[in-house]
Amino acid sequence: GMSTPSFTPLSSSPGELLVEPLNPTTLSEVYALLRSIQYLNTEDELSACRSDLYPCAAGNASRTILFSVFDGVFYSNEAETYVTFEAVNDPPVIDLDTTASGQGYTTLFQETAGAVNIANTGLLSITDDDDTDAVELDCTLTNPQDGNEEFLQLVGSIPSGLNITNTSHMISVVGEAPLTTYEAVLSLIQYDSVTPDPTENPARLVQCTVSDGDLVSNVAVATVTFRAVNQAPNLDLDIFSPGVNFTTTFREEGGAVSLTGTVNLFDADDANMLSLTVTLLGGAGSQEILAVDSTQVPSPLTSSYTYPTLRVNGQGNILVYRAIIESVTYNNLDSEIADASDRVVEFVVTDENGEGSQAVFAIVQIQPVDDNIPVFVPDNTYNFTVSENSAVNTLVGTVEVRDFDLPPGQDIPTFTILSSNPTFGTSDFVILNNPSNPLQGQVRVLGDIDYDNRAMIYHLEVLAQSGPFNATATVWISVNNLPDLPPIFTVSPPEFYVFENEVPTRPLMPPGVVAVDQDGLDLILYSISGNVILGIELIDINPSTGELTVVNNINREDPFVGTEFSVTITATDSVLSISRDFRIVVLGVNEFPPVFSQSAYVAEVEENAPPSGIVATVSATDPDEVPDILSSGFMTNISFSIRPGPGSDAFSIGAESGEIIQLSPIDFEEYSTITLRVVASDNDFTPAPLTTEVNVFITVRNLNDEPPHFVNLTDFIVVSELSAVGTVFYTIELADPDPNANLQVRFAGTDPPMFTLNSANGEVSVEATLDADSIPNQFNFVIILSDLSTHVNYTASRTVSANITIAIMDENDQVPAFALTLFQGSVVENEPPGSSVLRVTATDRDYGLDPYGIPNGNNELRYFLVDAPAGVFAINETTGVITKLVIFDREVRSEYIFRVGVRDVPLSGSSNMEIVEVRVEVLDVNEHAPQADPSRYTISVSEATSVLTRLQTYVGVHWNITSE
Repeated sequence: GMSTPSFTPLSSSPGELLVEPLNPTTLSEVYALLRSIQYLNTEDELSACRSDLYPCAAGNASRTILFSVFDGVFYSNEAETYVTFEAVNDPPVIDLDTTASGQGYTTLFQETAGAVNIANTGLLSITDDDDTDAVELDCTLTNPQDGNEEFLQLVGSIPSGLNITNTSHMISVVGEAPLTTYEAVLSLIQYDSVTPDPTENPARLVQCTVSDGDLVSNVAVATVTFRAVNQAPNLDLDIFSPGVNFTTTFREEGGAVSLTGTVNLFDADDANMLSLTVTLLGGAGSQEILAVDSTQVPSPLTSSYTYPTLRVNGQGNILVYRAIIESVTYNNLDSEIADASDRVVEFVVTDENGEGSQAVFAIVQIQPVDDNIPVFVPDNTYNFTVSENSAVNTLVGTVEVRDFDLPPGQDIPTFTILSSNPTFGTSDFVILNNPSNPLQGQVRVLGDIDYDNRAMIYHLEVLAQSGPFNATATVWISVNNLPDLPPIFTVSPPEFYVFENEVPTRPLMPPGVVAVDQDGLDLILYSISGNVILGIELIDINPSTGELTVVNNINREDPFVGTEFSVTITATDSVLSISRDFRIVVLGVNEFPPVFSQSAYVAEVEENAPPSGIVATVSATDPDEVPDILSSGFMTNISFSIRPGPGSDAFSIGAESGEIIQLSPIDFEEYSTITLRVVASDNDFTPAPLTTEVNVFITVRNLNDEPPHFVNLTDFIVVSELSAVGTVFYTIELADPDPNANLQVRFAGTDPPMFTLNSANGEVSVEATLDADSIPNQFNFVIILSDLSTHVNYTASRTVSANITIAIMDENDQVPAFALTLFQGSVVENEPPGSSVLRVTATDRDYGLDPYGIPNGNNELRYFLVDAPAGVFAINETTGVITKLVIFDREVRSEYIFRVGVRDVPLSGSSNMEIVEVRVEVLDVNEHAPQADPSRYTISVSEATSVLTRLQTYVGVHWNITSE
């Protein structure tokens, strides 16, 4: 641009400017011309320097401009100006649909049709003039209408390196990636709504931006419009099992049953229903009824049922139809339902636009009822016969019932034996259903049938059970006997006993044998052999009863008789016999007790030693022992035992061996000697065992094994601070159960300077003056008790320790002290009563707490007035604050002098007191105006008085105060 009109451009091109003046031109005009020349570049992105003739001197991102001036004859030298370029970062540009004007995109969301993309897939773009990568993409649903039921979603695989944040209404993708990658991600973003009836207006707006890291692009807007679709009603017969068939059970003759639970009926876009159809699929006949509660069908709705369909017609809201559906029932009027298969009932409801719901089904499980009592035929008593020794599973007889329940499959009865006489009949017989006729029960042999040993006749009670109904019958079974068994001994002890010298005709023990005929047909006769020794009959038997009795005196000491001998007893019926050998044991009379081998026994054990084998052994013999040719003696089975006594539980004795064994360690301090009373018994009970006692003296060798210990040690000891030096205030009691103990007690570490502990007798005394008012006033010590014994058998711990605390008792030995020897204060006259004048303070050096931390009042202070004028002052006894009770007048009194006392308040004992002087000054208040004195207002001045001479000073101002 030129600033003077004297220049005219002759030529102008993008690379050259030539200007020629119209008239001769001054240099100043040339200067102005040069100053007006500008460089302009309209490139979006500046190109690099590429001139071969005039290369850019300032680099590739610059331009060089050459200037020359012509004066009509000569051209000047060329001067250069350099224009350098500074690049400017342009924001990226996002276009959701490159085929349409603008950068937005409009799409249609059809209800229930699925999600829609927010950009025109394949025809979207993200561009940037100076960047090839982006770092962030954000898309936001700005005006959601249906909450989180409408949302943005990103479908498909996402390139690695990108981080996705997806909330209901916003998707953010972060990470450096090429623009083409972000275009691919943008094509995967969709809008979706799961609302059954979405809000159609306003259209949803999704705003998207992309960033290159420095600048954010334009806002591209996707507009989502809506198209509504009528949706079918949704019906669930039970809200607790949505989408699942509802199952119920109909019991024969049990009355109508509901076909639904709590019904859920929902329609996203219709508030009213038009009809309901309920159909029994595959019904068994017109006796089956579908019904609805008429009270739930309001006018103008109507209901009708024509097998197999129930219909309800008429417009009604959802709540009405839901109540109708919940009232639908199924019933079957047949008293005996022959077809017990499940019934299927179909429900379909139609909305006011004629759209029918998906069919849902109720399953009715038919439960026939066993309601007919089974009956035994031809009557309920049966008589059968079976031979003994019949094999297991032998058929004894058959019983039969009739049952009129339908369907036939349900009336199969179960046969069982309820009871039997005798009771073991339930083990000998069983009743089972006949495989070819389930209404028949077959009685069969289950166990051994034995006329002689089991039973001759059985009385069975048989049960036929069909559902809840029962029928019973009586079955009599007679057993045929066979003569096939020899006699048997039913009472046959292994041996019989008889005392020597027993009185003749006295029965043996036990008295005899008993045998029976197993067939039960014949009487038994008894005989005996082997009962005569050296021609003398010793034992006889009763041939009818089998009783054994003594015939002649039996001498156990007779070597041919001895302690026992054998006999043979035979039992015979009319055909067969049985013989058995029996032993006759001759019992002697116990006359002598056992005799110990020594009159006393001695032993020794170590104190606290663990058991280590046999301590002593006792032995005894019995004079009653008389060996014979058959036995070494029956009555000499000697056993040993220990009578209870002090220390006896520490030992045991072998009952047969007599070996005394120590069971547990023994404490010498409890038992130094133990006397065991050992009993020997011959264990003969004819008539009673005889016993003998002997003493076993056991000495316990002592060990120094007991540690020393404190006796009733108090762990918290209190001593008064006023205790004199040398005062014994506590004694530590020492003890050691061992007789050879040498005890010493001491403080652990260095002895404290204020206390002394007598190591021999445990006396604790005051060593120095005590002061409870200094801290600490409690001292914790460890005391050590040692046994200095040098006994060679010392096994216990020689040392024990204990913790004790010695607390110094605070006594009221300090007098309270005021902080000052004189307290001074002031108060302004005319102030109202109750004003604070001053505070006196004092302290008390007493500690103030007892040894248990409870205040004792020794340093608790109370203040009081001593000689203050009555009714003028008051003092707070705990704080020491003095207040006035009247209005002061300084013109009446300017000062008060009195005394204040302080005392402590100990819980026990007398208190201490101190007195201090108090002075209170009454300060003046300017409460009166000055009065002028006119008599002094006349001044005489000489005419020769110089300028600025002071004429008079007024100092005698009079106040209207008579007291001054």
